Amino acid sequence: MALVQSVSEPLVVILDNAFVHTAKKLKPYRDLLAEHGMRFYFLPPYSPKLNRIEMLWRKIKYEWLPCQSFSSDELENAIEEIGQGFGDLYKLTFC
Repeated sequence: MALVQSVSEPLVVILDNAFVHTAKKLKPYRDLLAEHGMRFYFLPPYSPKLNRIEMLWRKIKYEWLPCQSFSSDELENAIEEIGQGFGDLYKLTFC
C-alpha cells in the first residue's frame, strides 16, 4: 500500500510467472492494489527474449565460459571473473 500511496500516476508492474507472483494467496492483495490504480502485466509463461537475465546467462554459458568441466570453486571463480570484467571485457547488447 505504501507504494500505491506514493505514486500519483498509474503504475504498471511487469512480473514473470514465478509462483511467488501468481500464488492464489496473493490474489486478494493484487486485487486491492488494482483498486488503487496499480496494474499487473504478466509476461508469457516462457519468454527468454523478454528477460535480460536469460540473455546474460546464455552469453555466459555459450560464449564467455570455456567448454569444459568445472569444480564448484572453479565455476564460481570463472563467473566472478566475468562479473569483474562485465562492461569492459564482456559486453551484452540488445540489438
